[in-house]
Amino acid sequence: MASTLHGCGPPTPASIVDIRSRIGQLFHLVGDSTREVRAAWKFVRSGALTIAPMGDDDLPLLDALMHQYRDRPMDFADATLVRIAERESLSLILTIDHDDFETYRFQGRRRFRIVPGRAPGFKR
Repeated sequence: MASTLHGCGPPTPASIVDIRSRIGQLFHLVGDSTREVRAAWKFVRSGALTIAPMGDDDLPLLDALMHQYRDRPMDFADATLVRIAERESLSLILTIDHDDFETYRFQGRRRFRIVPGRAPGFKR
């Protein structure tokens, strides 16, 4: 699961830009725990999250990104986040999916800044 972040400080209200498919992944990861589902809903409704729209005009660019990274392969959700980052000039990604987001580039050859960093002692 990944999200783009405005700025580089800690998340503030409306600083996390996400897409609907990632919200679905959040609830999938939370599972069936009533307490965890309530906490996820509290976060989603807190104002810290902005759901970024994707329109028909984004589809050809998503297709091009998925084709460009077909060797990974890039999934639709990752393509939408890269597209949002390009469109909104965002460079900070909140994810644990380091392998993919260290590979993806936006606005030419720019790399994403990924938080949190890799776990200490992690080796590829």
